[in-house]
Amino acid sequence: MRPQWSRDTTGVDWDVVVRLRRRASEEITDVSEHWSSDRGRAMAPEDRRMMGRSVIRQVVRQHAETLALEGQALWDIELEQAYAAAVENAIFGYGRLQPLFEIPDAENIEIHGWDSVMVQYGDGRRVAHPPVADSDEELVEAIRFLGESASPSRPFDDAHPMMTLGDSRNFCG
Repeated sequence: MRPQWSRDTTGVDWDVVVRLRRRASEEITDVSEHWSSDRGRAMAPEDRRMMGRSVIRQVVRQHAETLALEGQALWDIELEQAYAAAVENAIFGYGRLQPLFEIPDAENIEIHGWDSVMVQYGDGRRVAHPPVADSDEELVEAIRFLGESASPSRPFDDAHPMMTLGDSRNFCG
């Protein structure tokens, strides 16, 4: 099942998305492991995705309610949906990297740090793109998360500075 990448994630604070992704990911893992333990088999990917969406919506809603209880502005439904979409993309897709993979005629994507993103097109053009993280640490964490979420899991660290995902996408560190 393909994520709905076209959902708007403008206006989200990516630090908040990272925190929400961590919480939702832990909860999704816990629910999946409990489900597998009860049934003696892994949850189907489509079912895990649907369960994950429910968990993500719940985590985002709880966060918004906590902010409201602390006296901050209420989130409208569009902002809540934008955060849910961003967290879903971060868990089940490529997060802030996803738009780069959706560029139809891109031949090469170079990321030399969180704020240095260059896309090379088939006609030779090179175009700078917006940052894909808010720090190098966040970028490395996002790539590591992608590797850990892949099946089979793939490391991304000093000993393994290059990672290829199952769809032939390469990340070099």
